[in-house]
Amino acid sequence: SDSDIEADDLRFLGPVRFTVQGVWNMMRKRVYKGRLRLHLAPSSPENAHPAPATNRASGPDAGGDEEAGGWLTLEGGFVMMWAMNVSHMASELKAAPRADVGEGCFDLLVVRAPAGRVRLVKLFLDMETGSHLSSPIAEYYKVKELVWEPDCRTGLLAIDGELMAAGPDTRLPACHRGRAMHFDYAPVHLQVLPQHLSILVPDAPRPPPS
Repeated sequence: SDSDIEADDLRFLGPVRFTVQGVWNMMRKRVYKGRLRLHLAPSSPENAHPAPATNRASGPDAGGDEEAGGWLTLEGGFVMMWAMNVSHMASELKAAPRADVGEGCFDLLVVRAPAGRVRLVKLFLDMETGSHLSSPIAEYYKVKELVWEPDCRTGLLAIDGELMAAGPDTRLPACHRGRAMHFDYAPVHLQVLPQHLSILVPDAPRPPPS
């Protein structure tokens, strides 16, 4: 979402602006500090070993403490957090290859600091086929709900490419400066509500009588 929003200053470049901004963001490697609490989906094989043990170590800079009731808390620095309930973010970006829109949970891709720039670039290139989940810096969870508690004053939060909140010290593109945000840059709680959306579709055309 950082690249989507920050690329708005480069609209004169056309669609290539997302690639330019994405490369720049990988080079500067912004780190979001905070706590991520995950309510894991039950009996999900994706949650068994989402990352090597070194990425789940407890301590002052990275957390991985199991809690009662299926909750998992991750703390420290995060390079990326991506929650989805569909497999593709774009036609050539298969960010959540195990997602199923009807299973009632988010597929969450997490990359924690430190993560090398070369590995970050390879991870994004591998997203074209969905093979990025084998990366040693990728953690993949299926969750029913999540809570993000930021501990930083710089950062962006977007839903479906739309800017929802920004940290008070964030430098926004010109077209977003001064606009009212949908909510404060504060703890946010996301939850899947199964069967809470009704979709109306026309009846399938009937075959002509024989």
